[in-house]
Amino acid sequence: MGGNFKVTLLVKDEYDLTAEFFDYITINYPDIMVFVPAGEFMMGNAFGTGDSDEQPAHTVYLNEFYIDKYEVTNGEYAQFLTAGNAQHFQTGMKIKRLEDGRHVSIESYENHPVVYVTDESALAYSRWRGKSLPTEAQWEKAAAGTQQAIYPWGSLLENNFFNFWQSGDPFESAGGDAILTTPVGMYNGEKWNGYQTKYGASVFGAFDRAGNVREWCLDWYQADYYGISPAVNPSGPTSGIYRVTRGGSWADDPYHARTASRSHHLPLEPSPYIGFRCVK
Repeated sequence: MGGNFKVTLLVKDEYDLTAEFFDYITINYPDIMVFVPAGEFMMGNAFGTGDSDEQPAHTVYLNEFYIDKYEVTNGEYAQFLTAGNAQHFQTGMKIKRLEDGRHVSIESYENHPVVYVTDESALAYSRWRGKSLPTEAQWEKAAAGTQQAIYPWGSLLENNFFNFWQSGDPFESAGGDAILTTPVGMYNGEKWNGYQTKYGASVFGAFDRAGNVREWCLDWYQADYYGISPAVNPSGPTSGIYRVTRGGSWADDPYHARTASRSHHLPLEPSPYIGFRCVK
């Protein structure tokens, strides 16, 4: 558990006179990551479906790495802002600035993934944590595993495996201008406020690899890159206009939440659909 907390001290003397003092304290979030071993996996779409930029399917070797078990949350990102990084705040985030200059998540959104974060800010957060953004290949291996499947949990598609557009999860009833994310790790096979979830983690134990929010990757986007990609630790083109984003969001349909599906976005353009997680 972590976050920014208000601690209040109430002092009462023998005459029942009282004085109240308070301050905010910060408890750091634990660094929860899952291990992805070195080895080969099949990258791209080998099912004869999908978009042209998912072809050709090709074998890729990656060194071992760790990836965040969950997407970076509003609570975690608020600590980053408070630690001298306020320039990375964006309007639309479920985060507010206190009078003393600290940042805290808006009530009830602390464990939801941060959105409206640019690629530049995601990189800055990653470096602050001593990590990096995943390459596109790292992202896909951590989501799909070594036995290629359509979704991180396999090929079966049901609404309560992950958060997607009109999936029926409890947060869709919020309406209005609400960000329709769900808490990270909610799809763990247990009931959440009466809503029965299915276990939607990847084979390596990382959650929300499909749906909730798309995630920034380190690579520049190139539609035909798979045809020229190196076979060992590919890191994407050396330049480009768009950065790769992977994984569907709360606003996408299941087709765009497949592990092989690729998407891209302007790196300095914040979006309610895009968040991130880190690797090291």
